[in-house]
Amino acid sequence: IPKGSLRLKTIRMKKIYLSLLTCALALTASAQLTLTQAFNQPAIGNVNTKKGYDSTTVIPKNTGASQSWNFTSLVTNTITEVSTYTTVASTPSAASFPLASMAESDGAAYNYWRALGTNFELLGIEDGAGSIISFTNSAIAASFPINFGYSNTDTFGGPVSVTTTTGTVNGTIQTNATGSGTVTLPGSLVFTNCLQLRTVNTMTILVGVFPSSFTLNTISTDYNYYNGAQKFPIL
Repeated sequence: IPKGSLRLKTIRMKKIYLSLLTCALALTASAQLTLTQAFNQPAIGNVNTKKGYDSTTVIPKNTGASQSWNFTSLVTNTITEVSTYTTVASTPSAASFPLASMAESDGAAYNYWRALGTNFELLGIEDGAGSIISFTNSAIAASFPINFGYSNTDTFGGPVSVTTTTGTVNGTIQTNATGSGTVTLPGSLVFTNCLQLRTVNTMTILVGVFPSSFTLNTISTDYNYYNGAQKFPIL
């Protein structure tokens, strides 16, 4: 009888251990991606290559937890964009952005960025043709860490210089982590534990003095999908 009792206790302990292990595995599998400053913030020397695709069906933009985004219907096109993060001093408009930490170049135009605390901020743009937009009130593109449910809205503004004409710019950048789940790309590439970021940019540029002035209003909505294996968005 003592032997039997001892054996029964051992079996029960094994069952408890297996239950705890199963619970731990379930918690690990459901852990959601967090974007961190150490891993996801661009650094000088980084290169981000983006390949263009055309849509043939409606692009999925569903939001929420445990989503599935299927992009296998996308068809490759001839567009390729390469962004290189370099030193500010190596750019033609360095003097206009003394507070910038780095510059992002696509081979012609430049975005000027500043890493300040946990924020990654856009300080301005130079289009490669003599037009400069600088934000005296910077645009916060990211405030780390970023995970599902993240929300940040920031206003920005400053002067505009288009050759010999001046003006002003102001706008709002609103970023929300609106979804988590699985992304399937062309070629049956499946990425689990992804984070969906939706960014809405609004901007108004006023250049010149009436009656020789013009106003440009723009609004754009971008969806970016991140995976833990990649620094930059996979889509």
